Amino acid sequence: FLNRVKHLGIEYVEDPLRREDLPLLPRLKDESEIPIALDQHWQLWTTFASGVIGAIVLKPTVVGGFAESLAIAESARRSGVRTVISSSFESGIGIAALLHLARTVARRAERDVVTAMAVCPKLNEHCRMYLNRLSDLLFVWARQCNAGADILWVPGGNR
Repeated sequence: FLNRVKHLGIEYVEDPLRREDLPLLPRLKDESEIPIALDQHWQLWTTFASGVIGAIVLKPTVVGGFAESLAIAESARRSGVRTVISSSFESGIGIAALLHLARTVARRAERDVVTAMAVCPKLNEHCRMYLNRLSDLLFVWARQCNAGADILWVPGGNR
């Protein structure tokens, strides 16, 4: 089925197998050009991180909060696995918090690029610029989700 729909530009297929069939993931990956993402089986992603999983879908309210999500995202990044931040019926405040988490992941990636550029000056500066602008965009979106209810920081204000 996946090979018949690959022309549709599908980014990834999420949780394509039942838990008991997860040992078949390497075979599915070999037979399909569409990357595989784990969501409800995210706890097992490290078992298949060796090139089988293309993405992990994190729902911070499900996986144990923002600190745990950030730790998982960092571990996934080090393994070359993409992280997608998602939600489970959050309100505007919850979605804003998720956007801030995604912004943190983007900022860390930007710092990694800056470090890499120090070692290899031939790297394209546009990658760093893109991550910087992405971070700014996620911040603006988070602010919009709160519909102006944010408490703004004022330099020298209430300390």
